[in-house]
Amino acid sequence: MSESIKTIVGVLGPSSVAALVEATNKIAVVAAHELGLNDLTPDEIVQIESVKLHVLADREVDLSVAVNELRAIPSVAARLKAREDAQRVARGHEDAIQCLRPSERMTYARQHGLTGSQADKLVAADHVKVLSTLEGKAKLDYARKHGLA
Repeated sequence: MSESIKTIVGVLGPSSVAALVEATNKIAVVAAHELGLNDLTPDEIVQIESVKLHVLADREVDLSVAVNELRAIPSVAARLKAREDAQRVARGHEDAIQCLRPSERMTYARQHGLTGSQADKLVAADHVKVLSTLEGKAKLDYARKHGLA
């Protein structure tokens, strides 16, 4: 636990700490799915306004707003940009290999380090995990967004 989180927890009462933990966990799960970032830290999540309003003003967390607020955090934005740049480079490689024979494609991929696996789409079990961490309106919003409701 970082010093900033320890300071925040030291100031808050038990119910507020529980609300903080609940909000950060929900946001981390949804952000991992929506943004593809599994390495978000609690320090990054507590910076967003949605978490502060949830803990201090007892407001509901709008997960879509929270994810958008995460995009504005410099460290998160840098990781998202790096991933987009890598995808852009990969698309360039796709154009280059379209006219190659299968054996030449394999050689090209090996030479350019393109042998890694692609991230899989969420399967039903993954959606169930995400939905089990959400409640009420957030659960319904998530289900609608992903065509589950």
